[in-house]
Amino acid sequence: MAKEKETKIPEKPVVQIAGFGDLPDRDITVFVEMADTTLAFPCRTLTYKRFNELGRLIPDPEPPFDAGPKGRIYHLQDPAYLAKFPEVADRRMYYRLVEFLRMGIPGETIADKAAYLSENLEYTIVKALIEAMQQNMLEGKAHVEARAATFHSNGLSRSENLPAE
Repeated sequence: MAKEKETKIPEKPVVQIAGFGDLPDRDITVFVEMADTTLAFPCRTLTYKRFNELGRLIPDPEPPFDAGPKGRIYHLQDPAYLAKFPEVADRRMYYRLVEFLRMGIPGETIADKAAYLSENLEYTIVKALIEAMQQNMLEGKAHVEARAATFHSNGLSRSENLPAE
């Protein structure tokens, strides 16, 4: 006997896209729950192109090297070199947050504005904004978790195996 496939009713409305004019508005509000209040940040989701352009503004660190008989010998496992990658990733993310947030940020350049955010926003706010920005880039958290479960042999998504924060 053939098993009938169950069709799940989407939790959100499904919008058929017949043309680019049918795409949803990129302006969103990100709500960040604090201990005693909820903050609402006006934001605009980044296009894939802009997300990558902003990332390329911060170059990867240059690995140390020695001169070899046939050219440079790069030390890609050098601890000082590897330690620079998290800082580069943070700087890239702050550049992206500058354009994600739809509000005035003190500073003349994107670097100034990114520095302002890094010095003035507390951890909870930064993490919530980054999560919202990435969620919008990656289909939405619930959908990603559902898809991720199909890639694990135990049927659990990776986040279910991690300790609670």
